[in-house]
Parts: sequence; C-alpha cells; structure tokens
Amino acid sequence: MSFCIILLCLLAANAAASTVISVDSAVDVPDITVPYRGGIYEIKDIGAYRLNQSINVSVNSSDVSSFQLALVDRNRTFIWSKITVPGSSAVIPANTAGTSGTYALSVWYQGRLLAVKPVVISSYDLSVFPEKTVIQPGSILNVTVLSGVTDRQITVILAKGIEKLEAKASMETPGVYRASVYIPPLASGNFSLYAAILSNRTVMGYPEALGIAGGIYVNVGQEVPQEPDIRVYAVIALLLLALVLFIAYKRKLIALQG
Repeated sequence: MSFCIILLCLLAANAAASTVISVDSAVDVPDITVPYRGGIYEIKDIGAYRLNQSINVSVNSSDVSSFQLALVDRNRTFIWSKITVPGSSAVIPANTAGTSGTYALSVWYQGRLLAVKPVVISSYDLSVFPEKTVIQPGSILNVTVLSGVTDRQITVILAKGIEKLEAKASMETPGVYRASVYIPPLASGNFSLYAAILSNRTVMGYPEALGIAGGIYVNVGQEVPQEPDIRVYAVIALLLLALVLFIAYKRKLIALQG
C-alpha cells in the first residue's frame, strides 16, 4: 500500500515538472517556490494583464493527452475553465476577472493539479522608468513609477534568478513615485525591473499583487580596469632610468674612493 502511495506521488511530481504554462504577457520575477493546493511549485515569471485584456495561454505537457485549464481566484473559485490538449492555445476573454488581484492559472488532470502560474490582473495604471538601464555595482538606481494609486504600497524590484533587490517607492507628487534601489558591489548581470502594487492579503504564501508592470532589463556590469595613460609608462621608465644611473654612479664613486 505504501509503495503505491509513493509511486502515485512520484508520478504526480513528474507530471508537474513536465507541464509548463506560458502566457503572452509576463514579468520575470525572483525564482521562488510557492505552496498551492497541497503542492510546491517553482515560479520564474508571472502573468501581467489589465482587466480589459484577454489572456493568451498555451500549455505543454508530455505526460497527459488532455487536461482542464482553469483560472482560479483567491477564494479558489474557478472563474474560467476549458478542456484542452497539450500544445494548443486558449484565450481567456477580457473582463473575466472582476477585481484586481493575483489569480492562479492551473492545469488539472483527473483531479490532480499538474502546474500553476500566478497571473496579476489589474485595473490600476502602472508604469516604471529607470534612470538608466546600464549601471555599475555599488551605486544607486533611481526609478520613477507613474500610477494613480494613492492608498497602496508600491514596491520596485530588480530580479535575477534567486537574487532580489528592492525598495519601496515614495510619492513625490500625485501620480509620480520615486524609488532608489541600492546595487551591491558584487551584483552583476541582467536584472528584470518591475514595480508591484501590493495588498495586505496573502496569496500563494506571498503578499498579493494588485498590479504589476515591468518588461525592462537593467544590466549591472563590473568596472572595467582602465589602461594606464602612455604618459604614465613614460614617467615610470624615466624613474627606472634615473635609478639605474644613480646606482651606477654610486658604484663608481665607491670604486674611486677605494
């Protein structure tokens, strides 16, 4: 009996690992694992949409021939679903979600959850603009966020793999927020930059996002050593020559005195 249970768990894990959900509008986020419906799922990006946008979804799976694709709200209610097959696309109509929040795109097979992807569907205007897209480690990246939000916290995040750099944005004038993200000295590579409007609720183990905007990448590069000026080499050569002549003179002087 225990062997059968272990075998079923392994089959479920393999199916989940080989089932991938893709959407046509996503933001790269820090690599995390989220608990959902009794399982643990790896998340590398999340969908980003407005309420009045349709969502184009495709699912690849090597273990099942058909499945149920569903959009689930924070109360675990299926607000949209469709039976489909691997490799095909589905369109979730605009305005399917009634309120701003984080939803779960999920794939089900015979009552088992195979894969899940968070999708933020929002009514909020939100856009993010970095001061620069190439920056050196050990410096500050200033970011401007435009949003009509006045009663929610906006957080600016840089993400690469499991790395996450973040700063809370402060309202400078109505509709304009500023954030300053410190770049550590050892940071390097391309980071996904995005801004998120967060609520005080928790969805999938994390603060629920009510809006998200990104799709921008910031390159953090190490300082390149500068080649010394040719005049520096000339000065060094003259100093070495003077030292050699001085040593030769001292030796000659000692020889004459002897």
